[in-house]
Parts: sequence; structure tokens; C-alpha cells
Amino acid sequence: MAIAIVASVLLAFAVFSVRGFAAVEAAGIPPGVAFTSGWEEESHYALWRVLHDQPLYADTARPPFASAYFNWLFYSGYAWLLRPAVALWGDACIPFTGRLITATFTLAGAGAFFLVVGRALTPQGRLPALGLATLVFLGPLSGWWAHTVRPDMGALMLETMGLAIVLLGARSRPWAAVLLGGLCFYGAWACKQTYVFGAGTAVLYLFSRRLPRHALVLSGGCGLLGHLTLALLGPTYQAAFRETTVANAYSLSLGLTNTSDMLLKTAPLWLLGWVGFLATIDADRPLAKDLRHCGLIGLGLTLPLLFIANCKLGASSYYYLPVLPMLGLVATGGLVHPRRPMLCLAGFALAGTLSLLLLSGRVGRLTLDEQADELAAIWQVWQNEAEPRFSHRTNLNLPWLNASSPPFVLAYNYQADRQAGRRFADDGIGGLISRGYFRSLLLPRDTGEVYDGGRLDRYRGGETMGNMRIFRLVEPTPGAPGSGPSP
Repeated sequence: MAIAIVASVLLAFAVFSVRGFAAVEAAGIPPGVAFTSGWEEESHYALWRVLHDQPLYADTARPPFASAYFNWLFYSGYAWLLRPAVALWGDACIPFTGRLITATFTLAGAGAFFLVVGRALTPQGRLPALGLATLVFLGPLSGWWAHTVRPDMGALMLETMGLAIVLLGARSRPWAAVLLGGLCFYGAWACKQTYVFGAGTAVLYLFSRRLPRHALVLSGGCGLLGHLTLALLGPTYQAAFRETTVANAYSLSLGLTNTSDMLLKTAPLWLLGWVGFLATIDADRPLAKDLRHCGLIGLGLTLPLLFIANCKLGASSYYYLPVLPMLGLVATGGLVHPRRPMLCLAGFALAGTLSLLLLSGRVGRLTLDEQADELAAIWQVWQNEAEPRFSHRTNLNLPWLNASSPPFVLAYNYQADRQAGRRFADDGIGGLISRGYFRSLLLPRDTGEVYDGGRLDRYRGGETMGNMRIFRLVEPTPGAPGSGPSP
């Protein structure tokens, strides 16, 4: 089994490294904004605002119609880490450096998981602990999310650290564990509002350990910090918070599709988790029992709630990321004294096979070459167009790419809000187009006479680049209709 574990770890690190190199390399190819996850440019622009002391949370119905949906610690923490790099290399390094930060958090989360599982499996279980930690944080479900500028992996790291602190300290120093773990759980929520599952699991675990006062202090403390955050950061922050939790549409078929994708990507962990669930753990391994017990509580809490979340339109299987450490904790039980070694071997062998399929290019995506090359070809022409300008591809609207244009990095739900009849200042992008505000437009090739409700009468179509086309404002000329003085 040791060979299978070593192979799965090395192959997982190979996939992680290849993708990390691709994410960094793409950020160095002008214009440097090829994305590793959907709408990554929203985070780039939000971090730019923090770095330039501009309001982070603002009215998304006012120009530039941009959003900041994640929680404050993600933006503040990344901006603090980004500031020295931006001072050296300028704003264009935000994607490059931000992705390195996320990758570092991913490895730190794996390290925290390894430490707690390694303690439970000591002394012979260091290698299985490393294998589990790799599966949890570097497996197919985390994928490109480990190399994008988003809060998910940082929040998962903090939840894992919080659980590790509670599990290691609950028997000997429960109050210290509650206080330190609670700070980690608050930090996870302060990165992304949906990361409350670690705290919920820890509270239920403490109740099950007959530590009700500690459980109440943990839940009350996290709740108090959350309410203080909402109160102190003001109405624009509260409005942004509400936009992430209300007016969502749901689809059962989408939830089933996302769940199937998650099960496929995490099949090795489910197999190892099943072995851990069935395992008999000796009384001299109390920490291993605690880990499995906590993991089972976590699965019971997270799976039904995250299935509902995965039914939300726009959701993806990565919403199941909080399940990963819970599965890993349950799997620990089967590795204390492996009584089903062939099933454990099959789990790690399957993990290695999935990584091999990724490395071979048979499934998934390992590079950003095609996207980066396409953007480079567009940018070669687009960078010379007159400003102010607007691109349908909003990653080309980032402020460091357009010195004389407002950064219209539109919010993810901008189009949905427009279709729902929400009113926007200046009648949105379409209103600005109708007035001839933009001198250049980069729109889909099949755009007709109207874009975002604004007529393109003032613009003349130009060259096409792939599936995009440039539209240029027709300047009035002497003697042309409408160019003379009003009668």
C-alpha cells in the first residue's frame, strides 16, 4: 500500500504544480488576465479598489456596476499580502501574485490536516496521513480553485485549522481550543460567508462530548463576531451580504449534476471513508476515534445543506469543498490498523489513476494556453482602440488595462438584474452606448443592432477577432447630418 500512497501523492503534486505553473505563466502573457475560474476578474478589480483606497462595497446599480460579494477578510488579507508586490511590479501583478497566495493557503490547509491526522496515526501512519491530506486539498475537486483569486481555499484552510485545534485540544485544554478554534472559524466565515460548516461541526461535536458550555461559547462567540461585523461595516456591506443570500433560483437537475460530478472527483475519498466508517478502532487510539466521530457529524451536517446550495443556479461542484476535510476525518479510522488493506490500496490507486488521466490530457484541463493566446490576439488590436472603451469580456475592462476608461468589470448578476427590471444609473451599459459615451466597443461577433438594450446606431462595425468584433463610434464630420448648428 505504501507504493500506492507515494504514487498518489507524487501524481497529485504533479497536477498541482503543472496547473500552478500554467496559472502563473498565463498571467505573464499580455494582457495577463486569462482566468482560472469564472468571473475571477471581479476579485481582481475588488482587490485593486482596496489597494487604491477606494470603497470596496458599493451600490452595484451605479457605475461601474461592479460587485464585491465575498467577505471582508478575503479582500483585506489578500490586499495586505499583495501590497509589497504591487509596489514593486504594479497593478498588473494582482492576478499572478493572488494565485500564488491561494496556492500557499491550499498547501497550508493540507499541512494542518496532515498534522492532526498524523497525530492520530502516529507512529506508523505518517505516510497515510500525507496521502489523505493530499487527497483532501490537492484532489480533483479542488482543481483550479487552488490557483485562482478567490476565498474558497483560504476559508477551507481556516476551517480545517479550526477543526484541528478543537480536536487536538478538546480533551486536555478545551477552553483554549474553543477560543483559538473559534477565531479560525470566524476567519473562514470572514473570507466567504458560506463557510460556517466547520463551526457547526465543532459545536455539535462538543455537545456530543458532553461539553455544552464550550459548545455554547463557541456558537455564541462566532455569532457575536458575525453580528458585530455586519454592524460595523455599514449598510453597503450589509446590502452586498444580502445579495449573496436572497433572490436565488434553484434547479434540482443542476444539484444532481453537481453532486454526480463531486462524487466522481472524490471517489477515492468516499472509498477510504467507507473503510473508515466500518473500521473498529482500538481504545488506545482515542484521537482517531474523535476524528472519525467529528467527521461523521460534519458529513451529516454538510451534505444535505450543500446539496441545496448546489441546486442554486450558477452553482458548481466546488460548492462541496467543505465536505472534503469531513470525509478525510472519517477515512482516518480505516488507516489506524488497516483491516481492509485491499480497499485502502484501491482508494489510493484510484486517486493516482485520476491524476494520471489529468496529466495525460484525457480528462480535465491542465493549461490556459488556448485562452491566453486568444486574449493576446484580441489585445494586440484592442489595446490601440480609442477610449473610453467597453469590452463584453469584462476581464479586458480591468483598470490597469484602460487608463482613460471606467473599469466596467460588471457584477456576475448584472445581466440577470437587467432582465428582472432592476433600474441602473444611466440605464446601464446600454444607456451609455445609446448616448455614444464609449468610443470603442468589443462585443460578440453575432451582436445585432442592440446590446444591453442600447442601440448601436452611433457605431460602425469593424474587424472581427475570433468570436468578437470591434465597434467604433462614428464621429460627426463637417456637413454631416446633425453636425451643424441647431436651427
